[in-house]
Amino acid sequence: MGKGIKMVRSLRIFSRLGDTVFERTGFRIGDREAGWNGAINGHPAPTGTYVYFAEFICDSGELFTRKGTIIITR
Repeated sequence: MGKGIKMVRSLRIFSRLGDTVFERTGFRIGDREAGWNGAINGHPAPTGTYVYFAEFICDSGELFTRKGTIIITR
């Protein structure tokens, strides 16, 4: 892997039923406007567990992925 992350190739977030609730591609790390704000169709996402899949491009041009869960409590 390279020394740092150059950009986010894709970020996808799914509900526990497998519905896509957020998807964004091609943005820089730290771009707060590009990330998920916890809303679905403009409304706060319900309490629950969501799954994310992210693909990153590092400084050396290598692609790597991460996946995990996000828990929302309200």
